[in-house]
Amino acid sequence: MMWTFILLTLGALVTTASSSESSNGGGEGSIDRAIQSWQELYFTWLTDAQKSELDELVGSVDSQDEITKIKVMLKKTQEFYNSIDEERAVKATNDMQMFCKSQMTSFFGPEEMEELKNLKEAEAPKEQLFAKFNEFVAELADTDDRIQVRLYAAFCKVIFKLN
Repeated sequence: MMWTFILLTLGALVTTASSSESSNGGGEGSIDRAIQSWQELYFTWLTDAQKSELDELVGSVDSQDEITKIKVMLKKTQEFYNSIDEERAVKATNDMQMFCKSQMTSFFGPEEMEELKNLKEAEAPKEQLFAKFNEFVAELADTDDRIQVRLYAAFCKVIFKLN
């Protein structure tokens, strides 16, 4: 089980790195490839109809606008997640938590994520957890990275029930 998590995380890190390259001239469609990869790794709980709807929605956004594509993808995925039946809820939650951990690790690194995890496990007040998170965000040099990580964070707060 642990190896599966490690392999999935590494795969997502590579995918995320390639999507970040797109904003630096890494090639058109990188974010689309990243979203496809996320569907294969983390969104397996979606029905085929939901995957198609998500693909159409993301595909309707200007191909150069990665931030909007991510925002649209996360919003629609959250809608699907919020309306999921009990049968798929556990798998969806586990998959989405792995997605969140993977995305945050790709921005902050494993040491910073370990620090956030330790705060959460120590049942530190949410304000302290959010302050540490904001400290890590402030250290990100790239403005697009800061925007993206805040989009993921808003989504992940729901998944981890940190609202």
